[in-house]
Order: sequence, then C-alpha cells, then structure tokens
Amino acid sequence: MKQAATRSQKRNILFAASVTLIALTFLFYPDEGGLPWMMWRDSPEIAVVLAVAGLICGVLWWRTPRD
Repeated sequence: MKQAATRSQKRNILFAASVTLIALTFLFYPDEGGLPWMMWRDSPEIAVVLAVAGLICGVLWWRTPRD
C-alpha cells in the first residue's frame, strides 16, 4: 500500500512537472503588435531546454507503473 501511494505521488509530480515545464515555454506578454512568445523569441536556448525537460518528465510519467 505504501509503495502504491509513492508511485502515485511520483506520477502526479512527473505529470505536473511535464505540463509546467512545457507551459513555461509559451509565456506571452502584451505588445503593440499582439502577444509575442517571450521565451522562444528572447531566449530560445532556455525554451528548448525547458521543452526537452518537460518531454522527459512526460515520458517518465508515461512509463511509471499505474496502480
């Protein structure tokens, strides 16, 4: 029972990390010309690292056993 709760917590944390890391790359800010993407325009290297980390967390979430 304790192990099942730990796996469930791990899955929840990995899912939240995946969604959060990928969502961070889509930060917008208002401008006269619309709503540009801040991360991809100003620091594409960091955006790529965050997106890759989010995808890795997503894969780990998918591979973690379900109870």
